[in-house]
Amino acid sequence: MCGITAYWAKEAILGQEQWNILLRGATDRGQNGIGITVINGKSYSIFKREGCSEEEINLALSFLKNEVKLGSIVLLLCRATPET
Repeated sequence: MCGITAYWAKEAILGQEQWNILLRGATDRGQNGIGITVINGKSYSIFKREGCSEEEINLALSFLKNEVKLGSIVLLLCRATPET
């Protein structure tokens, strides 16, 4: 099963603790990799990592802190590779 999260920073940008809750909730559902796309108007930034170790989670949190602006759309996926 995968963890999927989306957020539209329409009126506010989440703080580090809120991003941490969303990201860790998603990694509970999928622990094989993290993928994040931040859309800012006509431009976008992508973050991809295999695994969901503390290092990958901290890198993802740093990416979110640096890339999310007011009006951004965030799409976050924590992948669970099927075993079948």
